[in-house]
Amino acid sequence: MPKPRILIVDDHPVMTFGVKAIFETADFSEVIECNDYRLVSQKIEKYAPDIVLFDLHMPMMSLERDFQNLHRKHPSDIFVAYTADYDTTLIARCKKLGFRGYLLKAENVEALKRKIKAILAGDSIFPDIEGGSAGVPATLTAMQINVLKLMAAGYKNSEIAKAQGISEATVDYHKRNIKETLGSNTSAESVAIGKANGWL
Repeated sequence: MPKPRILIVDDHPVMTFGVKAIFETADFSEVIECNDYRLVSQKIEKYAPDIVLFDLHMPMMSLERDFQNLHRKHPSDIFVAYTADYDTTLIARCKKLGFRGYLLKAENVEALKRKIKAILAGDSIFPDIEGGSAGVPATLTAMQINVLKLMAAGYKNSEIAKAQGISEATVDYHKRNIKETLGSNTSAESVAIGKANGWL
């Protein structure tokens, strides 16, 4: 089975970089970026992505007008809302507009990959509106954020320990907890998630 191709539509370069880093380490053949919703149709026609991750808040975009036009032009393409907002009204709007899923930017890596694969397999995935904010994963502690920032800056364990006034063993402890909290497998994935969520 050929590896799927994903198109990320988001006008925030840091977010796009983080998401791209996540999927380039996953089972995707290619990750295409688009930072302007007006160019999405061109990108679809040029690259024929298997799935489109679509940020809901881009400058000058009207979700109802512009997405409806896009969906009418590409009715067989799989569009998935990708947003930081857990908003029951917005979730309902996206269902009505024809999105196949609604994924939160705070999702941990493994959950995000799993849901994308399920949507590609034919599922529709939306948060449980009845369940309030259930499913939004826990974020990191202040110390874990500090450690993650230093990781992103390329610091070694010994340098992180010195900067934070802790032992190298404690640095390792924080790194393990960061991975568990975010569902990441490597330090690079942890950093990518941190960038995607705007923590770094």
